[in-house]
Amino acid sequence: MLCLAAAMAVSAQTDSTSGKFKNDSTAVKTKSDSRITMPKWCTPYGFIRTDFFAQTHEMESVVKELMPLYTSPASINEYGEDVKRFASAGFYSMTTRLGLKLAGDSVLGAMRIAGCIEADFTAGTNCTSLYLRKAYVQLLWKKSDLIIGQTWHPLCTENLFPKTLSINIGAPYNPFSRNPQLRYTYHLIDRVDVGKVDVLGAIVYQAASTSVGPDGSDTGGQTSSASFQQKAIIPDVYLGGVYSHRQWTAGIGLDYKAINPVKTYTNYEGQQKKNNKLLNTFSAMVYGDYKEGLLDVSAKVILGSNLCEHKLIGGYAVGQRAVTVDGMEGYVLDFAPFGTFSSYVDASYGKLFKGNIFCGYARILSPQKDLNKTYTFYGAGKSGNQITKDIYRIGASFTYNPKHWCFGLEIQYNSARWGTLGNIGKITDLNRVGSFWFDIAAIYTF
Repeated sequence: MLCLAAAMAVSAQTDSTSGKFKNDSTAVKTKSDSRITMPKWCTPYGFIRTDFFAQTHEMESVVKELMPLYTSPASINEYGEDVKRFASAGFYSMTTRLGLKLAGDSVLGAMRIAGCIEADFTAGTNCTSLYLRKAYVQLLWKKSDLIIGQTWHPLCTENLFPKTLSINIGAPYNPFSRNPQLRYTYHLIDRVDVGKVDVLGAIVYQAASTSVGPDGSDTGGQTSSASFQQKAIIPDVYLGGVYSHRQWTAGIGLDYKAINPVKTYTNYEGQQKKNNKLLNTFSAMVYGDYKEGLLDVSAKVILGSNLCEHKLIGGYAVGQRAVTVDGMEGYVLDFAPFGTFSSYVDASYGKLFKGNIFCGYARILSPQKDLNKTYTFYGAGKSGNQITKDIYRIGASFTYNPKHWCFGLEIQYNSARWGTLGNIGKITDLNRVGSFWFDIAAIYTF
């Protein structure tokens, strides 16, 4: 994301004999000649951001429409009018961000200890409360490092975010989620002539970004909750590798997740039974990036299932499958995961003046199994009784980036094809709805 990496240049300093951090501090001089004293092991950073947005149709979005995802389905009245096609606008500063970069004493043989605490003001019903984005420590050895705490999920590839002005950084085409995790990275190869190879593994539990499942009502409603994964006990497991050499970076990733979204079900004898069946899903990712001078081009493709906590469309259906046991006919609980294909290409050029183009496409893949009337879909890309079949976005932004500042304009065209869930998991009665979204932002970084 543009202009978010600027921070005060205050470095941690250690005692050469004991490895302990000195108690001296750094004085930061202000324009009024007053001095703010900060310890050298603590570096504040962040930005003050204000956005004006406008849109031509109601959007499925979060953070008060500042993070648009895809166009809402049409709602046609008796006069043939789409009552959701109306212009709206807003003016907000809640994405202003505060953070602390920390350095600590050596432990477990680590060469260096780093930490980060970061928050913005996007929590609460009105998005005015403090929201924890990151809280982790990092132990760095010569050939490896370990992250403990909340940060971006590895599927998000934080170092290669799309350079959009919008805070959605490519969502819902690029995964967008932060959760507590243990992430270990081993630097397998690091040579100038052949490049650098890293392998990493992570176990992740949901907290800030959570799965979608039944809300317990009889109407097919859904809710987002960490309890769906907690009841499965098993953590989200990620394995990946990254290769980089000169201008090129390429990576792959595999992710496994299990959730238990249903507490009880009616078995083939008509009895209410506690559910112990898990919904197991797998996802795979490939991505690449090319940098040459002021040019930066990146692309990513994800093929997976039930990635709702990452803001990607798709999910699963819950229903009852007919069975015959000992000559007795009945039903058993059944899960039908829907696949997700998601992709994007992002290109930017410039420094003081920077332009960016983003193109994304995502599609829900049917499970290709007979889904009778007992099945209900849960996931991202659902609105009432409608499900989105596919979505795409074409966006362009331009920013002016003098020291500590960013002034920018972004224009997006978002399109979604909505329908209803039919037999064999197919989405029928399709209707495409498109809309424009505009953003003007002013950002001061420190």
